[in-house]
Amino acid sequence: MRRTAELAATAIFSAMAVALTLAKLTVPYPLLPYLKFDLSEVPVTIALLLMGPLSGLSASVIYWLILTLRAGDVLGPAMKFAAVASMMLGFTLGALLSRRAGGGFKLSMVVGLLLGALTRVLVMSLLNFVILTVVAPYYLEFAKPLLASIGLRVSGDLAALLWVLVLTAIYNLLHTLLAVLPAYLISEAALRRTPGLLGGRWLWEKL
Repeated sequence: MRRTAELAATAIFSAMAVALTLAKLTVPYPLLPYLKFDLSEVPVTIALLLMGPLSGLSASVIYWLILTLRAGDVLGPAMKFAAVASMMLGFTLGALLSRRAGGGFKLSMVVGLLLGALTRVLVMSLLNFVILTVVAPYYLEFAKPLLASIGLRVSGDLAALLWVLVLTAIYNLLHTLLAVLPAYLISEAALRRTPGLLGGRWLWEKL
């Protein structure tokens, strides 16, 4: 019965993520406006916190597949999935390592958040490097005027590449906070009111 409820909840959180994406409630990242902050990562992160890594990753996969099928664009949804999945992997690893070392709930959350952000930044930096140097190097020509508009005068492709990677890393760090912190607040409030929502005690054992 609980497994069925978890599957249903996973599907619901996936649908919420898709709905938030389709609503286009986004805020451009001022330093590179083609990157946008959005709330679509919050529901799948709630699935991670409430029900565990498997549910969080499953929600992300469903979200990714629906976006890919709807948009017909492979690269955009794939990059989104890579960002979310790497963040979840790092968060889960950090939280579990902290628990194994005897850390309490708050410490596990902090370690998970830090490692989730680090993993996301590293993975997305590597993927962006490959895209900007191998898959679509012409994106740099698009980025150069944006860099100039914020006062960064770049003289060549290498300088533009480095600045784009640095600014994108900052974006991914901030987006990790945007995904995890609201998800934590919502999950904590829900579990305090309805403890039965908890699918497993992988993180919230001392709540």
